[in-house]
Amino acid sequence: MVALKHAAGLPGESASLLGIRARVGAAERMLMNRRCDDGGWNYGNSRVWSAVLPSYPETTGIALLGLQNRPAAELKPSLAIAEKYWRETQSPLAKAWLSIALRNFGISVSGPAEPSSAIPSHDVLVAALQCLGEPDGGHDFLKTKGIVS
Repeated sequence: MVALKHAAGLPGESASLLGIRARVGAAERMLMNRRCDDGGWNYGNSRVWSAVLPSYPETTGIALLGLQNRPAAELKPSLAIAEKYWRETQSPLAKAWLSIALRNFGISVSGPAEPSSAIPSHDVLVAALQCLGEPDGGHDFLKTKGIVS
């Protein structure tokens, strides 16, 4: 979604750009349709056979990254659960994705670090995401500045 939104923001009205913009809109509608009752996201649907499914920290952070530039009021419950997850999660991967997403929404996340997130991961991907999630770590590389779908 971030890459598509950057491409969608290019100037012009070519058929390929219009197609990208349409895909961004469809993807956002799908993500919003899959949002769980608590405001977050999981790996699929929010319900299966009338059973309400929970959201997860990692997927909530990733979905919020894709939904940048949506009206803040529309994402209020999602941002609230993301902040809750950020405070409570023990997962360095989840905390990194949530930090990046929340910072890109202008929400400062700081405070006493959880023991699992204070130590940089030995996993290269997780360590890179942890770096991006720091206050001056480059989280804005994944920001879709002014790009509206």
